[in-house]
Amino acid sequence: PEPVQVPSQPIFTEVKLLATGDIMFHMPQIKSAKADDGTYDFSKPFKHVKEYIQKADIAIANFETVTAGNDLGFSGYPRFNSPTETIQGLKDAGFDILSTINNHSLDNNKQGIVNTIDTIDKYGLKNIGTFKDESRPILIEEINGIKIGFIAYTSSLNGLDSLLSLEES
Repeated sequence: PEPVQVPSQPIFTEVKLLATGDIMFHMPQIKSAKADDGTYDFSKPFKHVKEYIQKADIAIANFETVTAGNDLGFSGYPRFNSPTETIQGLKDAGFDILSTINNHSLDNNKQGIVNTIDTIDKYGLKNIGTFKDESRPILIEEINGIKIGFIAYTSSLNGLDSLLSLEES
């Protein structure tokens, strides 16, 4: 084998990470995003921070709600269900990855997790923390030649742990 070439000078690379926690939508926020035609626009909550989010090489947020389905109706505390358009708002704001594991992950049962992951995929974002397939690898992103692994976990599911099982829902 040929010898590995080692640069004589160190190479410096920069990665701009942005992380935020607890993005959730209470009923007043949901109602304020509803347009006259019945659609939802969640761009307003992010208009003053959008430029900062978009400057990051990668932006991650803790999505502390679920998008179980608009047909199920919406709810805030204590068991959240937010419009699927919330994910569009996060995408438009510049987020890349959403952590979906937190104490509200099971607010709309196991199917709420699955639907949330599907909605995140639909809008072109990635998720960590919950998954549909247990063989899914850890999310690793390469940014400016640097590989960064992303994991997420929680210690509480607000007493709803029994809703998880190995059986299909």
